[in-house]
Amino acid sequence: MKKIFTTFFFLIISLAGLTFFVGVSKVEPIIPFQASKAHLYGNPDISIEEISLMVAYFVTRDRTGSEIKNWKEVIEPHLKELQEFHNLQLSGKSKIFYEFYPEIVVGEKKGKDYEINTMSHSSPEAIIPVTEEISRRVLKTGGDLYVHKEGKASDDARQVYLIVFEGEGGAGNGNFSLISREYLTEDGYKSFGTTFLAHEFYHALGLPDNYQQSFYVYGDSQKIPISVLTAEDIMGRVRVPIRNSYIDREILKKMGI
Repeated sequence: MKKIFTTFFFLIISLAGLTFFVGVSKVEPIIPFQASKAHLYGNPDISIEEISLMVAYFVTRDRTGSEIKNWKEVIEPHLKELQEFHNLQLSGKSKIFYEFYPEIVVGEKKGKDYEINTMSHSSPEAIIPVTEEISRRVLKTGGDLYVHKEGKASDDARQVYLIVFEGEGGAGNGNFSLISREYLTEDGYKSFGTTFLAHEFYHALGLPDNYQQSFYVYGDSQKIPISVLTAEDIMGRVRVPIRNSYIDREILKKMGI
């Protein structure tokens, strides 16, 4: 019995000494897993978990005879397809809430004054003539067309503007995107008009084009502009139905997906 007690005593002394000289083992706290959040392309500081999309129909002053009166009904099916595509591609991490500016916006200038660059999709300055006027007249308090309206999304939503243009071309820059009304109504674009709209919309989220502008040179040195795809996704190949399109995986990674 005395031997057992002596052994136990020395065991206690040994453990105490080990604790004193070596110290108590520390267990690092487990860092809880945090799922990534959807954000602007290449900019984690700007969330796109909710996107508030305001849609306006812009008609130049010399084309009021060509405007479509039921423009909201014509555009809405394309917006719903965009919502479905966006939700699927971004795995439900980002939602689009849209609303219409209530009236047709009639421009101060003629069509040719706005179309200087809109045919050049690769130019970020292409839509500045339109966006400057929209900002001044529609979005700025005191503008002649300013209407304060509460959106469906929260105050933290990323604000994006889609301008359906009664003219040629399409482009995106900053938080604005512009698309010709013809892409949404003409038979020649019927199967992929929404894809065009989505392509320009994603420029307003910072996504770059997945094609490069080049030229094909004929034997007589005549050159014609061509686009060389760098990816087959919606930022490169647009003449496909949106249900057959996708956002490139490398782009999604840079959006937190």
